[in-house]
Amino acid sequence: MRYKNLFTPVKIGSLTIKNRFAMAPMGPLGLSDSQGGFNQRGIDYYTERAKGGTGLIITGVTFSDGKVEPQSMPNCPNSTFNPVHFIRTSKEMTERVHAYGSKMFLMMSAGFGRVTIPTNLGEFPPVAPSAIPHRWLDKTCRPLTKEEIKSIVKSFGDGAYNAKRGGFDGVAIHAVHEGYLLDQFAISMFNQRDDEYGGSLENRLRFAREVVEEIKARCGQDFPVILRFSVKSMIKDWREGALPGEGFEEKGRDVEEGLEAAKLLVQYGYDALDTDVGTYDAWWWNHPPMYQEKGLYRPYCKMVKEAVDVPVLCAGRMDDPEMASASIENGDCDMISLGRPLLADPDYVNKLRAGRVCEIRPCISCQEGCMGRIQEYSMINCAVNPQAARERVTAYEPVVRDHRPELFEKAGHLGGNLIPGGAPEFKEDDLALAKWYEKQMELLNVPVRLNTEVTKEDVLAGGYDAVVVATGSAPKVFSLGDDGKVYTAAQVLTGEKDCGDETVVIGGGLV
Repeated sequence: MRYKNLFTPVKIGSLTIKNRFAMAPMGPLGLSDSQGGFNQRGIDYYTERAKGGTGLIITGVTFSDGKVEPQSMPNCPNSTFNPVHFIRTSKEMTERVHAYGSKMFLMMSAGFGRVTIPTNLGEFPPVAPSAIPHRWLDKTCRPLTKEEIKSIVKSFGDGAYNAKRGGFDGVAIHAVHEGYLLDQFAISMFNQRDDEYGGSLENRLRFAREVVEEIKARCGQDFPVILRFSVKSMIKDWREGALPGEGFEEKGRDVEEGLEAAKLLVQYGYDALDTDVGTYDAWWWNHPPMYQEKGLYRPYCKMVKEAVDVPVLCAGRMDDPEMASASIENGDCDMISLGRPLLADPDYVNKLRAGRVCEIRPCISCQEGCMGRIQEYSMINCAVNPQAARERVTAYEPVVRDHRPELFEKAGHLGGNLIPGGAPEFKEDDLALAKWYEKQMELLNVPVRLNTEVTKEDVLAGGYDAVVVATGSAPKVFSLGDDGKVYTAAQVLTGEKDCGDETVVIGGGLV
């Protein structure tokens, strides 16, 4: 009953969703096949989050256009490349999601434009509304023609129609958000056109308007279309973003224009706004690392909610259930979007509803298994949950013989380097993860022997069938003359040593 308001139904258009939780869209790399359909990993991945109780599942970004930006994001689903195959694989997935009482939206993209990942450009020049600098490369983008804009709009209609046939309950548009192609058209800094797609705010939003009108014409007015929307850009200059708390002149979209845009977008037909702030010029806003405060979008979502009469979704490190419940109660938003927290624990919602909060595996906002894994391996995963997007191949299988594990720990507590790692106040989730492991040992009835250093003799005398030796690592300590004043990071972070007022920090990296 403590979080009862998080488990009340909510409507997006004519669609009723069973609770206030949505799975936020995250890069779906590794979840599709060569024909643009969903592979078994993708089906298992999304189904697991529905099984875990999430009311609305929103896929990672998919594409309907393969002509204007043919290399924009390989290894992602495409709703028009092979429609029959896309519909078949989608239907298998959406039926499984629906079996758990959840709804599912397909996220569709107009393209990346000036923020296209350099390795995905291939031989094709980057495109944009105007001849503007590329975000990552020393290149000038090629302006889209009106014919290309119209072809992308038509592809949205085709793709959404295929999504509806594939069992999706609606689509999410990606978006007037984060500086992607639709957002580049909407922001005057990027859009320097003098035709009907440039100039006034209404003209700059024309592309986004035509997208929703096309989808509604093809799929019906009662087919929900939501929009990923950034109310403020946080841009100081080209490729230069603002830091939290910094005073600056907004060069992108500021709040006043953002709220006016929100009203227009709802007027055009969007059924909900999935709201955040930032662009790729200030990427740490849209992809908040551990240094960003939790719930950082709440004040912006509240502004949007007060300006429009459709549901507002709020993401951005919203995994604290107290914060989430208060945000619904205070009218900050209507739904809570969980992205990385659902990578860490797909059963988050069911555990919360059952009052098992201490069993929710915390996301530590490290960006390693999600964004880092995508960048290095083109495959989404999670640093604290190796089963994420690998549910089938890493599934727990029943053990047919009796196992009686024992855990011996040399220190007086569990957690290892998570303890000094969690010392800074913005890394409290590292400590929460150590607590989660402790709780798991308790639930699994695993004896834990603290302050016990295991010797060779102990091992040989114990009659064990297997021994796992987890020695950890020893920090490299340099000799700098006066070794009495050389400390490891862990010694300082845990308060074992006082480094004084004047300190030289040597190295760093993940430390």
